[in-house]
Amino acid sequence: MKCLLSYIFFVEILLFLPCAAARPASLPHAAHGPLAAPLLPAAARSEALALAAAPAAPHGQQRPQAPATPRLAPAAEAAAETTRLASAARATASQHLALQAAYQQQRQVLLQTQARLRTAEQSRSQAWLAVAGLAAGLLLTLALSWWARRQLRQRAAREAQLRTRLATDLQAEVGTLLTRVSQQANQLSQRQPAPNPALDRLLGSSQAAAHTVRDLAWGIDAQADNTVGALLERMRSHLAHTAGAAGLQTELQADGLYSTLRLPAELRQYLYFIFKEAVANVLQHAARPTRIVVTLTHYSVANALMLGIEDDGQPTTAPARDGAGLHLMHERARALQGRLEVGRQPRGGFRVWLQVPF
Repeated sequence: MKCLLSYIFFVEILLFLPCAAARPASLPHAAHGPLAAPLLPAAARSEALALAAAPAAPHGQQRPQAPATPRLAPAAEAAAETTRLASAARATASQHLALQAAYQQQRQVLLQTQARLRTAEQSRSQAWLAVAGLAAGLLLTLALSWWARRQLRQRAAREAQLRTRLATDLQAEVGTLLTRVSQQANQLSQRQPAPNPALDRLLGSSQAAAHTVRDLAWGIDAQADNTVGALLERMRSHLAHTAGAAGLQTELQADGLYSTLRLPAELRQYLYFIFKEAVANVLQHAARPTRIVVTLTHYSVANALMLGIEDDGQPTTAPARDGAGLHLMHERARALQGRLEVGRQPRGGFRVWLQVPF
């Protein structure tokens, strides 16, 4: 066995020089030392190891010979190994290029996905900002609307308190004083042995003044009866004390209204003032009138309230009435956002026509 191993070692030494001489310069040099690199080709080493591992033959018999295997020349074997390594290197390079291309493609896909995600995130942020802006604007609008309504309610409450206080003071002070004057004038008239025209005029004026003060207080008072029935009753009373007392026939017509319908305080007040001013113009400026017709109509389709005052005075060539009374009527019609028309009628007489939204 020792002899066989010595033989293998000797053969490797003999073959080392031609193998080293035939090794290409491109292959890495083997490290120094007998065991650093194989000195025999793979086929020769396998054959030697197989012989060493075979059992020893009995004494007097020869060891069986291993089958012969074809051997390649050392230079050819080195060239084949070089070719195989080059093929492996090319395959590795191709795989590396393929992996690099796949990596670049995946990287492009990742970058595109990240860009889309950033775009979607920006769009989502912009959408949230828009929603937040709309919500803030809506809240601000609601807050301003609530504040404006609150201010209007407070203003209306203050005006109602002021109206009530003025009406109370007017009725308590001026109305009471005029009533006392009227009573004293009546007592003096009764004590006179003969009729006294001046005293009768004083009595009539004081009574008219007291009635006017009561009307003013009723029109100003926000807590007074604001129904259509109360307004019509005031109109009838005023016609009786003015036109009726002057000997004129009076007629009051209401259409499309019911007595319990409530009117805004300002509308009730201005309607009554315009009505009184129109009746006063008839009594002062009409040419021999005999009749006054007052109409109050509600047109639900047009959402409008119509007030008309007509007389049957004789036709005249005098200029149309234009004074402080007509100016006040126009001012109050504009305050109600209404339209006022004043003029003569073709058949005679004068007509005042007011239309206000309601």
